[in-house]
Amino acid sequence: MLKIRKLSRKIFKVPSVFVILFTCISVASFSAHSAEILNVAIVSRTVFYAPLWIALNQGYLEEENIRAKIDVFDNAEKLNAALLSGQSQISISTPESVILNAYTGGPLRIIAGNAKRLPHFIIAKPEIKRLDQLKGANVGVLSIHEGTTYLVKEIVKSAGLHPDDVKISAVGGAPSRWKLLREGKIDMGLQPFPLSYEAEALGYSNLGAVSTYIPDWQFTSVNVDDRWARTHEQTVVAFLRALKRGQDYMDAHPDIAADIAATELQTSKTLAARALSDTSRLSILDANLNISRPGLQRVFASLKDTTQLPDDASLDFDRILDLRFLRQSQEIAVKDLGSFFVGGEQKVITGLPTREVRYAAAAPPLKLDPNGTYQTGQVYVEFTRLMRPRARMPVLFLNGGTLTGAMWKTTPDGRPGWESFFLHEGYDTYLTDGVGKGRASWSQYPEIFPVAPIFRPNEETWSLLRIGPHYANDQKESKAFDGVKFPVDHFEDLAKEGVPRFAGLDDVELKSYEALIDRVCPCAIIAQSSGAYFALLLAERHPDLIKAVAAVELTAAPPVDARDFSVLKKVPQLLLWGDNQQEFASWRRIRTNVDAYADAVKKDGGNLQVIDLPSVGIRGNTHQMMMDKNSDQIAGMISDWLDKLTKQ
Repeated sequence: MLKIRKLSRKIFKVPSVFVILFTCISVASFSAHSAEILNVAIVSRTVFYAPLWIALNQGYLEEENIRAKIDVFDNAEKLNAALLSGQSQISISTPESVILNAYTGGPLRIIAGNAKRLPHFIIAKPEIKRLDQLKGANVGVLSIHEGTTYLVKEIVKSAGLHPDDVKISAVGGAPSRWKLLREGKIDMGLQPFPLSYEAEALGYSNLGAVSTYIPDWQFTSVNVDDRWARTHEQTVVAFLRALKRGQDYMDAHPDIAADIAATELQTSKTLAARALSDTSRLSILDANLNISRPGLQRVFASLKDTTQLPDDASLDFDRILDLRFLRQSQEIAVKDLGSFFVGGEQKVITGLPTREVRYAAAAPPLKLDPNGTYQTGQVYVEFTRLMRPRARMPVLFLNGGTLTGAMWKTTPDGRPGWESFFLHEGYDTYLTDGVGKGRASWSQYPEIFPVAPIFRPNEETWSLLRIGPHYANDQKESKAFDGVKFPVDHFEDLAKEGVPRFAGLDDVELKSYEALIDRVCPCAIIAQSSGAYFALLLAERHPDLIKAVAAVELTAAPPVDARDFSVLKKVPQLLLWGDNQQEFASWRRIRTNVDAYADAVKKDGGNLQVIDLPSVGIRGNTHQMMMDKNSDQIAGMISDWLDKLTKQ
């Protein structure tokens, strides 16, 4: 028997986006016999699991047709064994063993984030008052190969001690550590709140927050055996949707959430409420279950530091993450979709002959007089504004030379593009077709535009984008670089996006972009190629409106001679570069020019960061990294950079 309830809004899906419209009915829950049974594994009982407990308590999992059973393990090894054997289907635990499993060809994957920062404090027996007094101490950790082990070593080194100066004992999760600390069987343990509150109240020493020493750390994540998850896709999506509802409820109803957490944590409501408040205040849990890429990079580096991964191992997010389920679960409420034209001017043409034109083969000819007034030089803008944007400013995307705003929407092989990514990150978005391109349209030449359009053949596109050294009409004969990230089987789909470009219109295009930012900014700009050049000019001219610029593969930069870039102190810039630049003389010249600009900006006190992706272990990216197979990874780096700026 289906139980029906009315909803006040109906959700229609627009590629990766849900637009809220009319009234409908939906299935609220299913009969028990048809429900999917899920065994969810967790390690000990800590505040990270409050969203899960709330989702279970409030019936959100049941509404998703899921009967969940929570299994509590005392160490990560047993938990991951349960995941691999099928005893458990989903876990919320530390990511280290998942990374190691994936890097040895195993099936474990991270599908969402949980605790993106460390809520731990360094709790020691009362007689230990300083970190340097930990020499010779017995330190309790979850597992020799997981989580707190690496953190302890970092903390010990910060106190001027060697990791071998302490004894590290695997004793289990936070409750076990607290019990052993009280019994005098260990001297120190990292304790999350509310256990840290209890320890302080009983006179134990709090030597400080772990996040002081390790600010970025993906402490826990949602993990699966990908073999099972791929055959139960909608169940996984439904679980994540319920988990997100639990987290939202925790923020919206702190009093009831504290009752639930107090029961599960076996503590007082007062301490549970304090723990939940600090969890929110310190942004311990990601609001959208997203992964902290800097935090995951730090975990990966620790695995190399402890020789569990080889020194030459490079972090490949695609190897350890499967975010398809999270993307499906993240419903976006859109307030407004639309478009407009901005900028431009009128031009008058005279002295041209009239002629007859047959517009269709079966139509009679019509007289055409081309003399008259024309609108020219405008920019086309397409926008998506969210019902509840989480970011404090929108993102404006500027396209490259022979492409349009479509380059940000969907990749050539059909994956969601950066527009979708940043909408899911909580940004309103504005996409542009620059002057003379796409829906902005172009004008007659030489009467209005001074030069003829430039068309780029596939051969030049292939090499200019650094997909490979040689293109052939027969795709099988084309040569791509080893390890290239561009989906080469879909190159022709990219070629179909190409539009002609008109050289010599910089002043016209810049003027129209200025009209645009005056209308929609303050904003951050994400731009590529020649679009990134305009972004830098706009930042220099309007630092009050442009709050940040992420420049992807900048192909031109403002000249540095006799120029004062001190105004750019207010505008952080991130310059991203892909792979294989040294294979082309043209790219070596471009890079030399842009590096001179970067040096000049930094010399004048500008906030500019350059990231060569190969130097951080990310190889194979092309000029079109927003279309490359790891496009989400790069977008995540930009998103994390922007997120840090908003907290400064």
